[in-house]
Amino acid sequence: MLRDAERQYALQNVRSGHFLASRIELAVDSQSRRRGLLGRDNLDHGAGLIIAPCSAIHTFSMRFAIDVVFVARDGRVLKTYSALGRRRIAFSVGAFAAIELPAGAISGTQAQPGDIVELVSQQTCVPFGAPRDGSSRRTPQTRHSATLPRNMAKVPNVSIT
Repeated sequence: MLRDAERQYALQNVRSGHFLASRIELAVDSQSRRRGLLGRDNLDHGAGLIIAPCSAIHTFSMRFAIDVVFVARDGRVLKTYSALGRRRIAFSVGAFAAIELPAGAISGTQAQPGDIVELVSQQTCVPFGAPRDGSSRRTPQTRHSATLPRNMAKVPNVSIT
């Protein structure tokens, strides 16, 4: 499902209903996982990068701080790092994916270990931090169980709900 270039996804915290990111990029092949956010000057407000499979990241050579959420295969938040600065390492034993977000995204969305995050398909961008039932959302969301591409050699049939 995520291979559909026309479809955009947002990442939502199921417990709070807040959106961690209104625009998701995927890094699921070797080259894109190695690159991550390196070489960028910032991560736009409302953007997020899902790196999978991944249980550890570093911020060496990065130019800005980020928030990081490590999740299990089922989308359960295992560990969070807020405003992770340059030249740092972050990890979570047993994590399937790392979600890199702009600094401040975790506190703004109340994400915490034990929460479930899910990818939701959208027609238009959802304002960052908009609640699930909030009136600030422009169009309704369509929920899908989004499956990551199967070209990941070690992890077939991977899904983040």
